[in-house]
Amino acid sequence: MRSWVNGLWWWGLIWRRNFFVWEIPLAREMDEVLNNSCLVEEADRWVWNANVDDGFSVKSLYDWLFVSLVHRVTRTSLEVFAFSSIWKCAVPSKVSALAWQLFLDRIPTKDNLCHRRIIHIDEVDCAMGGGDSPAGCVDDVRDSCWEWEKQAN
Repeated sequence: MRSWVNGLWWWGLIWRRNFFVWEIPLAREMDEVLNNSCLVEEADRWVWNANVDDGFSVKSLYDWLFVSLVHRVTRTSLEVFAFSSIWKCAVPSKVSALAWQLFLDRIPTKDNLCHRRIIHIDEVDCAMGGGDSPAGCVDDVRDSCWEWEKQAN
């Protein structure tokens, strides 16, 4: 039985049973939280703050991302051009997403994850078995390719 009374929201909660002793402080705390909430007598709505006048659109999201991600760091004009062209290419969206991740250096490589402290340096081993660092892994891959090419010829 909730309603507006004299411009204030009245919850009017009716419980099916009396509270246990241990529930009374919890009920009071809930009442306090509900009563301190600021409610207005109008329909709920979503507001896209990046474009309040026209509302949300994919373009407004792209523009907001462009401003907040590209211009946050000083970039060359070539990088700005590349970023603005990523989503306009006639390729599948997953290709554009990969290019965007590459551009922002967000590909979850072992080296990148280690740099962002998601994994520990001891966990960064080469899948080829020998290298103990990304540079060592590159050497392992290069050596393996060299061996493969020698055997193929």
